[in-house]
This record gives sequence, structure tokens and C-alpha cells, in this order.
Amino acid sequence: MASDNDDEDEQGGGGAFQPEVIKSYLAFAGTAIRRRWWLSIVVFVAGLGLTFLAMLYLPRKFTCTTVLMGQGSQVLEGNDRANPFAAAAQLVMSHENLERLVHQTDLIRKFEQRRPPLLALKDRIVARIFGEMDQDVKLAVQVGTLESALYVADEGGTLSVSVTWTDGVTAKELAEAARDSYIKTRHDAEMSAFKEKMTILEGHATRLRQEIDTLAAQIETLQKQKREKADAEDKTAAKGSVRSAPRRVFAGLPADVPAGASIEELKKKLDEKKKKLDDLDGERERKIREERAKVAELKLRLTPSHPEVVMAEQRVSLLAQPSSDVLLLRSEVQGLEDDIAQRNAMSSKPRTSGGGGGVGGDTLPPSVVGLLQQDDAVDPAVTAQLAGAVGRYGSLRDELRSARIQLDTAQAAFNQRYRVMIPAVVPTSPKSPKMRMILLAGIAVSLLLSLILPILLELRTGIMVERWQVHMVQLPVLAELRLPPRSND
Repeated sequence: MASDNDDEDEQGGGGAFQPEVIKSYLAFAGTAIRRRWWLSIVVFVAGLGLTFLAMLYLPRKFTCTTVLMGQGSQVLEGNDRANPFAAAAQLVMSHENLERLVHQTDLIRKFEQRRPPLLALKDRIVARIFGEMDQDVKLAVQVGTLESALYVADEGGTLSVSVTWTDGVTAKELAEAARDSYIKTRHDAEMSAFKEKMTILEGHATRLRQEIDTLAAQIETLQKQKREKADAEDKTAAKGSVRSAPRRVFAGLPADVPAGASIEELKKKLDEKKKKLDDLDGERERKIREERAKVAELKLRLTPSHPEVVMAEQRVSLLAQPSSDVLLLRSEVQGLEDDIAQRNAMSSKPRTSGGGGGVGGDTLPPSVVGLLQQDDAVDPAVTAQLAGAVGRYGSLRDELRSARIQLDTAQAAFNQRYRVMIPAVVPTSPKSPKMRMILLAGIAVSLLLSLILPILLELRTGIMVERWQVHMVQLPVLAELRLPPRSND
């Protein structure tokens, strides 16, 4: 009965823990490994070698991240402090911008030069089979790869740009290029309004200057014809007429300035004219404020379309336009300034023209202003047109100077708007795969294979050396011989 119970326990009929069977399994495994120890060592060393080769040649992915900080600007956006990174992802990830990044970073050439060895081998095999790709196809491939590797996130006051690539240097270059491309795009967009305004003003000023030159030429032609006619009448007259007083040397001077006035006298007269002009402008501004206050009061009592409100608004519009006295005074101030500048230039050294100052720095010649200061106008209509054109030209020059100041101010504000919080640096460790995990997994798999393979080969021999092998095939056991304890056979 005891022998039958032992047989049932060997065959696994009982549910209790059987240490003898476990010891038998371990003894079989130990015997198999001892008999084929060289195979275990070879498998383990080969596994370690493959692990190190994988760590050396397995394609890696490096991630480079740069963070840009931005803040709102009242100069660029008025009183609205809008998000400085509005539509940042759309701008950076647009197809046009991605193509620009590929060209700027020379990504096609660098992609082939810095390709990992295994991937480069794969590319050569594909090229041998299907042929080389042309530049358009390579560009499309790089744009698609960059689109999947580039990540842009607006995190509320900061812009994060991340690039994941097969080498760290290219990842850094692409992250910097993407960040700078956004800054350049925003700069062009925000400065374009100021530049377009300057372009429009310069175009109007150029056309107005041509109109002034044309009107001045007409007046000079009429004056020449009048002088020729007067000379002809003098020659035919019986008695000589009294010659008129000689004209002043500087035609641009006002009528109340002596012909031989010195520079100090001209500067004194200029200060007086400027003060008078400031008084007139101040008086006009005061009247405009009063009229606007009346308009506001009328709007409170009446509807905006009421005739009194409309008439009050028209009065404000009329007051906003400079009067003929103000225009004439401005012309006199301009003539004095030009005359003083001309005398200073003649006293020091000649001034070269063509200095690239643009229309905004191109003043009218004194002769044009002098045509407006003559009492005996040959054609009052043409003279009035010239006076109006000169006034509008001066206003355009002032607006153009203001536009240039606004552009410079906006440029300075934009330079202070963005700051690089985290610069793009070459990553030192890959994002994937993890080298430590590969090493541990390689060691574990190599060790496991070095233990399993000898056991599997021992099982394939078909030699039964343990009791559990007999019971597994369910063969009847006639007898069991117990060997000496120290025998290994």
C-alpha cells in the first residue's frame, strides 16, 4: 500500500506540496546545464554581444525643447493686451513655413549625412531597388517627417517648441529655426501696418510734390511772360519808367524781413513766427474743444441727426482745417528755416544732395515759398492752388515723420516683447530607446536562454534519468533501483 501511495504521489495524484518532485526537476536542470555548460556560456555571451550591438546601433530619438516667453504691448496692440502667441501653432506648422524651415536648415543634406547606420543601410537598399528620389520627393518627405516631429504648444504666456529627431544636433537646429521663424513672422505682420502707412504717405507726398513743381513752373512761366511783355512796353514807351526796387536776394523770406538781414535777425524773426504760429494753433485747439463740448451737450439733449448737431459737427470740421493765415505762417516759418539752413551751409561747406532721406526729409526750395509771398500774383487761381498744395505737403511731411517715429517705437517695443526662457541645447541622452532598459532586458533574456537551451536539448535526447520522466509518459514500473548517493550516472 505504501508503494502504491508513493506511485500516486509521483504521478501528481495528490494535491499536497511535493518537494521530492521539485528537487527532481532541479536536479534534471542542473545535470543538463553541467553537461552543456559550454552552450550556456556561448548563448549568454552571444546575448550580451547582441545587446551591446543593439545599444550601439539601434536608432535613437532625441528631443530638444525651447521655451519662449511673451508679454502684451500697448504700443503694438493699443489698450488691448492680446495673447502674444495667438495662432502660434498654426503659423509654425503651416506647410509653407515647414518648407521654409527645411530650406533654411539644409535639412535634406543633413538628413542624409546624419542618418543612423541601420536606417542609412535601409535607405541604400530601398534606393537600389526603387531608384534614387528626386529633390521634390525628398522635400515632401522631409516636410512630412518634420510635421510629425515638431510640436508647438501655447501654454499661456509661454510658447513651447519641441522637436524629436534621430540626432540631437539636428533637433536643436530645427527647434531654434522654428522658434525664430515664429518671431520673424510676427515681426513682419506687426510692422507691416506701419510700413504700409509710410508707403501710402510717401506715395501721396511724391504726387503732391510733383503737383507743386508743376504749379511753380506755371507761375514762373507766367512771370517770365509778364516780364518780357513789360520790357517790350518799356522799349516802346516815350519816357522811361521808373525801375522797380530790386528784389531781395532770398526769395523765400517773408515780406516783413529786410533783404540784408543777418542770421541772428532771421533766427529772431523765426522765433517770433513760431510763437505766433503756436498761439494761433492754441487758439484753434481751444475753439475746437469748445465746439466739441457743445456737440456733446447737444447730443445729450437732441438726436445725433438733429440739424443743430449736424451744424455743430460741421463747425468742428471747419475748425480742424488750418486757416489761410496759419498756412501762410507755416510757409513763412519754413522759408525762414530753409534760408537759415542755406546760409549755414554756404558758410561751412557745400551739402551733397541725394542723401536717401526720402520724401519725409525733402523740403521745398525757397523759390517755391517765395512765389506765395509776392503781392502781385500773376494768376491768383494758380497761386491759391499752389498755396493749398504746399499746406497739404507740409501736413503729409509731418504725418510721415510721425509714422517713422511710430515705426521706430514699435520696433523697440517688439524687441522687448519676446524673451527666450529656455534656449535650445543639444540633448545629451536619447528620449527613446532607454539604454538602461535595453541593457537589463538583454542580460535577463541572455541568462534565461543560456539556462533554457541546455534543458531543451537534454529533453530531446529521449534518455530518462529522473523518476518524473517515467511517470509523465505513464509507463508501468516493474522495479526501481536506487543508486549510491554519490553516483551521478
